[in-house]
Amino acid sequence: MSRTRVVGRPPNRRPSFLVASFALIRSSAYYTRESSAVRYYEVGAEASGIWLRGHERLGVTAGTAVRAPDFDRACQGLDRMGRLLVRHAGAGKRTLGVDLTLSSPKSVSVAWALGDAAMRETIEAAEREAVEAIIRLVEAEIPLARRGRAGSRRERAAFAVAAFTHSEARPERHADGTVMPSPQRHHHLCWPNIGERADGTWGALDTVALRSWRNAIGSQYRLAVATALQQRGLAIEVPDNDWRWSVRGVPEALCRFFSARRASIEEELAEAGVTSGAAPALAAAVTLAGRRDKQAVAGPDLIWQWKDAAAALGHPAEAVLADVRAAGRAAAAELTTERCEALATERVASVPAALTGHSATFERRHLIEAVANALVGSRSDPARTIEMADALVADGRVATLGEARCELVYSTPAMIATERRLVEVARRLAGERVAAPDPALVTRLVAEQNLNAEQAAVARAATSGARLTLVQGAAGTGKSTTLSAITRAWQSEGYTVVGAAIAWRAAHGLRDDLGVASRAIDSWLARDGGERPIFGPKTCLLVEEGGLQASPQALQLLRQVERTGGVAVIVGDENQLRPIGPGHAMRLIREVVGASEIATVVRQREAWAREAPQAFARGGAAAALATFDERGLVHFHDGPRATVEAVAAEWQRQRDAAPERSVLVTAKTNAEVRAVSTAIRRHLRERDMLRGPDVIAAAADASGNGYQLRLAEGDRVRFLVRQDALGVINGTEAEIAAIREAADGSVRIAARVGERTVEFAPADVADDQGRAKLAHAYAATIFQAQGITVDATLVLLSARFDRHDAYVAASRARGDTVLFVDSRTLDREMAADTLELVQAGDRDARLGFLAERLARASAKTTTLDLLAAELKTAATEWDRSRARERRRELGHEL
Repeated sequence: MSRTRVVGRPPNRRPSFLVASFALIRSSAYYTRESSAVRYYEVGAEASGIWLRGHERLGVTAGTAVRAPDFDRACQGLDRMGRLLVRHAGAGKRTLGVDLTLSSPKSVSVAWALGDAAMRETIEAAEREAVEAIIRLVEAEIPLARRGRAGSRRERAAFAVAAFTHSEARPERHADGTVMPSPQRHHHLCWPNIGERADGTWGALDTVALRSWRNAIGSQYRLAVATALQQRGLAIEVPDNDWRWSVRGVPEALCRFFSARRASIEEELAEAGVTSGAAPALAAAVTLAGRRDKQAVAGPDLIWQWKDAAAALGHPAEAVLADVRAAGRAAAAELTTERCEALATERVASVPAALTGHSATFERRHLIEAVANALVGSRSDPARTIEMADALVADGRVATLGEARCELVYSTPAMIATERRLVEVARRLAGERVAAPDPALVTRLVAEQNLNAEQAAVARAATSGARLTLVQGAAGTGKSTTLSAITRAWQSEGYTVVGAAIAWRAAHGLRDDLGVASRAIDSWLARDGGERPIFGPKTCLLVEEGGLQASPQALQLLRQVERTGGVAVIVGDENQLRPIGPGHAMRLIREVVGASEIATVVRQREAWAREAPQAFARGGAAAALATFDERGLVHFHDGPRATVEAVAAEWQRQRDAAPERSVLVTAKTNAEVRAVSTAIRRHLRERDMLRGPDVIAAAADASGNGYQLRLAEGDRVRFLVRQDALGVINGTEAEIAAIREAADGSVRIAARVGERTVEFAPADVADDQGRAKLAHAYAATIFQAQGITVDATLVLLSARFDRHDAYVAASRARGDTVLFVDSRTLDREMAADTLELVQAGDRDARLGFLAERLARASAKTTTLDLLAAELKTAATEWDRSRARERRRELGHEL
């Protein structure tokens, strides 16, 4: 076996936790009958349940213990006498309720487990206050009653809710080999699906609204617990740029040790290529799979077992307790009232800009979530979350755009102004003309490029003399070929043609295909110093993958084009992946100036293969999946590991059969890509295509997640950072030719990039934490794959795809696209969605559930959406005038 060398620091891993998880109550017997499932809720005094809100009609009173008959009747929609309160009441006829579970940070649970009676009472009181704060938040902010057809209208409702509190997770094997529950304080808030409206009528609750508010509720709970503990003399530690906090004085080693349940879940999620933070729904599904195993509550014996385990790790309970209290006293002296207020003000002031960092608009729940996160550690009462959120709106730092789906929608004045100016600039450019290339020349170029009718029409539109042309082209329609004719036409008119794209890889694709200077958009914009224009006076700017442009980027780029008198041609596909930044520039521009379109797909050889990706794009995932399945191209495998191994084996089989064929492996997440790459490397090792020992380097993926990267001679790698000294950019691929270790233990890597060789140390391409920005190049995320054309594609498909992911993944290959699905994980997600077991091997059920998920659209809104809709739907001229006046107040006049 080859020896292994380690380079750089190992990734820093913190214990993570799900703060708020959501499940539907499908059977009240799960909570109240005498079975192993019920023991989870009813064994022991703390688990018996308390009504937090009651109702006389339901026969329950706030503050009293939960009785099984009362809980059953309320879930079935019956009053205390067993009479129907709503239609479809009774067992088996309706969704019975909602279980929203709130979990405290692991350090809180450890402090409770190792603490004395006073410490446990301190923590329990803090959590009770926090749970009450959550109920008040729901009452104040979420209209839970539904009325009208399909529940289209929402209003306030009086509801009943019960809380079941627990102090431990289910038994798991810990790092020392002991099998026991870990301490984990959590509270199940159970809402029977029944509420009384203001007029005295009864109806079902809006469970979708509760689910959508889950993150905001979790943030408010975090804040409320943190503040309540601070007020009781404990210190809170909040890492920079992280919403998680911990109780100061609790050793991190103990938090890791007592996270055995989370570690078990994370291990399964790691096999699936995700983390609990990235896929909370899947984490909840994995948790659900073991829900029936819990048999006991945290009695004295278990508490002593926890204390013994902590002592064995070198952290006696008495010492931990002393450290926690000492840290609290020190923090109380340091964190004055003035300092707390300044901290709260400073953090909340940054909320509006942070919220529009990735989205042009946000809803009220997002605002409350962000403010609550910002207030953690400032000793702010949870009621201040609403006060400070409302203050941001009142003083104009957050602007109200209107209402959508019964939710208030906001943005910031700066974002509204940005998108208003983008519309104005796009309209001006599209309406202005410059001297156009000779039409006869364009006709000749069209013929030379053998363009079809749609491509020819686009080439003529883009060379008509209009200063802005937008081209909407589906995946595989030959947009690059069309751009070649456009480039040569403008060059004939004396223009300098340059290219731009969000990603360096796509920009270099333009450079290589068209022979023009091309850069990533942010690289072009970095040259914008204010006075000196970044383009010359006769420049034709070609923007590739235009659908990925955020509104601020597009505005800055088009203003440069306008300033220098040039022309711009933006080419993209709105149906592919959405912009990472705020807004959706391409859609916004299209709605203002229109677009030329290319719809005829030429990439795929067979008709069905051309149609299926387009079906995904339209949301027709059921038909698309059926098409693939009929041809034997959907493969189910039992578990994450088996699925990843199957993808790697197929990759190797295709490479063995035809080494000259390009085979792309693509997956949703960076973690999945790493898992596939690891499996592929095993095949390469077996064939002696990797030479020498592995070097392990501390690395970071494109999302900034740390991991350990194994490198050997023969490995193919992808640079994830631009490094001018090496002549590489984000996306450059290379093959490692040699790895040399110096006497001081440092490592130098020689890699072939095309026809040249570069030499570097991992530190030369490291981020500010010393982690190499490198990855294996055997697989790619969906984002990295967009714009690539290959002979065959292997897709690690999951229910976490949406229609845009599925469309991009299914449209890369000229030939076959094979879909690989982890059936075990899919079944768990189905079970979490329905709280019912899935029959093993039910292929139709799996395909149906997968199709439902793959049909989802990922909306990328703009600030103009609601404002434009408001003008269109105003019923009278007076209403229209009032709407226009409101827009002028927001600084937004189209």
